[in-house]
Amino acid sequence: MIEQKRIVSKLDTLFEKIDKAIALHQKNMDEADVFMGSVLNETFTELEEKYTKVPLFEVADVSRGKSKHRPRNDKRLFGGKYPFIQTGDVRNSDKYITTYTNTYSEFGLAQSKLWKKGTICMTIAANIGDVAILGMDSCFPDSVVGLYSDKNSNDYLYFFLQTLKLHLESKATTTAQMNINLKVLQTINVPIPSLTEQEKIVKYLNEMFEKIEKIKSVQKEKMESLVALKASILDKAFRGKL
Repeated sequence: MIEQKRIVSKLDTLFEKIDKAIALHQKNMDEADVFMGSVLNETFTELEEKYTKVPLFEVADVSRGKSKHRPRNDKRLFGGKYPFIQTGDVRNSDKYITTYTNTYSEFGLAQSKLWKKGTICMTIAANIGDVAILGMDSCFPDSVVGLYSDKNSNDYLYFFLQTLKLHLESKATTTAQMNINLKVLQTINVPIPSLTEQEKIVKYLNEMFEKIEKIKSVQKEKMESLVALKASILDKAFRGKL
């Protein structure tokens, strides 16, 4: 019993230190996201002061996702070669959507639409205002909106749309889950500099994004190492080697 108490006490002390370290790395990741958000907001605030703002629907083609068939979970819809992007896939992407949890069959595609690679996806239900760019031709449901411009930089629009999350959440209605409709997006205006200027801005923001992602990656690796350390310590304790 005395030995058990000694081990428990030692484990508590070690785990407390490890948990504090994990929390610190998580804080660093959160602060990196906040910093990137402030960079985006400052950039587009300056642009709004310098350039004419144009309605989003005039800047890009904007269309809601399509999934007509009911029930939505009909097995015939799935299992084919067409990526089916859902709100969680958008949320879990850093910038480009390259992975997905489900695919549509030919039957699924027939009641949907295939959006081309490079289309910006914005979620308008559940996790509202998340944005990412399709890394491949894909389908998505009406909880996602697709945006694409032939005349403007889609990367520029992607970064601009990232600044809208809080605004869109404030406009959301609550039913079974939070959602917004296209009428809300029709109120959005975008500062539009020349295409050359857009590309310069994208280059700067991409560089900042990559730096932030490197910082987050290092912090994440350290967190994962600490979690593994806890598991290793527990294993040693149960094998009587602590």
